[in-house]
Formats: sequence, C-alpha cells, structure tokens
Amino acid sequence: LIPSIAAGLVTCSWTLWKMWKAYQPLPGYWLGVRGEQATGGELDTMQGDLVRVFHALVIDEEGKTWNIDHVVLTRCGLIAVETKARRKKMNVDGDAHRLKSNGRRVEFPDGRYDTKSIEQATRNAKWLERKAVEWTGGEEIPVIAVVTFPGWYVNHSDRGNVFVRNPKEIRGLLNFETHRLYEKNWQILSNQLEAACSVAFNDPKPKKKPLPQASTK
Repeated sequence: LIPSIAAGLVTCSWTLWKMWKAYQPLPGYWLGVRGEQATGGELDTMQGDLVRVFHALVIDEEGKTWNIDHVVLTRCGLIAVETKARRKKMNVDGDAHRLKSNGRRVEFPDGRYDTKSIEQATRNAKWLERKAVEWTGGEEIPVIAVVTFPGWYVNHSDRGNVFVRNPKEIRGLLNFETHRLYEKNWQILSNQLEAACSVAFNDPKPKKKPLPQASTK
C-alpha cells in the first residue's frame, strides 16, 4: 500500500509541476494581448480618408513566421508599430511610470534597459519597406518604425531610427506636408495590407478630432 501511495504522490507532484510550467507564461501572454488591444484601439481613432489601420500583419518567409503588430497606412507613407507591454514596478525610486529612450535603447526606472524591441522594430520596418517596393512595382515608400509602450510616459530624444512613444503620441508622427503617395500606390498598399493582415478596419469617419487635410496626387 505504501509504495502505491508514494507512487501516486510522485505522479501527482509531477503532474502539478507540468501544469505550473505550462501555465507560467500565461500572465505575460495576456499582458501582451491587452497591450496590443490598447494600442490598436488608440490607432483606430485615426481612421479616415487619409489613414487606414491594420492589425497583425502575418509574415511567412524563408521558413520563419512572425508578425508586425500594427501597420498604419497614411497618405505620406507607412508606420510599422510594435507594441511592448511592461508591468510597472511600484517599489522603485522616482517616477515608476516613466521610461527613457534615445532611439537606440529603452531605459526603465528600475535600471533595466531594452534594445531588442528597437532591433525588432527596425527589422519590421525594413521588411515592410522592401515589400512596399515589391507591391508597387518599384516605388520607394517611406516607412517609420515605432515601438510603443501602453500606459507609460516616454521621455524621448529621437536620435536613432526608431520612434519610442506612448500609443496616444503616434498621431503626432503624421506629417501630411511631406512625401505624398499617388492614389494608385495608396490603393495597391491598402489592398496588399488588407490581404496580409488578420484584422483591418474600414471606418471612413474619424472617431476623434479630424486629422490635418492634404491633397493627394
């Protein structure tokens, strides 16, 4: 009887350990999902005649699969947005809700820093830039790389090639007085992104204050 009980305890312990290992990543996963939802909701308020927003652009290339969290198509180019959800540590000195970025790395108030998100956003923007040339038959389309941290206040210097922003600040990156897309390229990019993304929205009316107007070629 005792050996049977011992064996049962061992089996039960092993099962519990496997369950713990399996469910351990879930809090981080759901934090990431909530972060992407928060960013997506903010970007969707930019929808209008000058802006289309796409979510979860799936990339399957050379045996590797990944995705770009959000792509914003504007009349002046593309914005590739990577969302990073991080919990705030409330037991650190100073402002626990503030992070710093020089465009090359992100510094958190507890002393940690992150460069991988910058590298990831750079790769995504370069991929999107290359695909835009392919989709439009040789036209070079401006692509901005953005890393966004929902719920964080960002002190940024923008000395690098990647913009680090709170989702609410992405609207401020739109500049319709610079490069303007031809209507043909706008339609091509819109169709290609809609086919490549798992979620796309087509609300012709902005849900917030209207974006600045500009004529298109």
